[in-house]
Amino acid sequence: MMAGARAVTGRVDHGRIAPGAPADLAVLDYAGMARDVMPGMIADRDLVVSRATKRYVRRLIVDGIEIVRDGKVHGIDQAALEAAVIDQAMAAAKTYADGRPLVERLQANLRQCYLDGLHQR
Repeated sequence: MMAGARAVTGRVDHGRIAPGAPADLAVLDYAGMARDVMPGMIADRDLVVSRATKRYVRRLIVDGIEIVRDGKVHGIDQAALEAAVIDQAMAAAKTYADGRPLVERLQANLRQCYLDGLHQR
């Protein structure tokens, strides 16, 4: 267990699930991920690597702090976060609109390169 954290981060104080220890832990809904898999047909590791998405996260603990419980994010006001992101996007809208003609010209040139077969040379 401890070798994974050491290999990725170089730290040796991770990998122990114990009170007060720094830990990252994801609890997945394995039954949900494997509901259509015939027993013994795929290794557990391969199933998790190929199917573990946010849909199956039941709990997530990062550095000992619970971030997700029962599939829901803790400690974040989602409505306020969405409003802030929309406000930021709207504030940048003019900048993006000013660059739109350039992007359209670039897309047209790229499209023509593909139509002319230049991508195959």
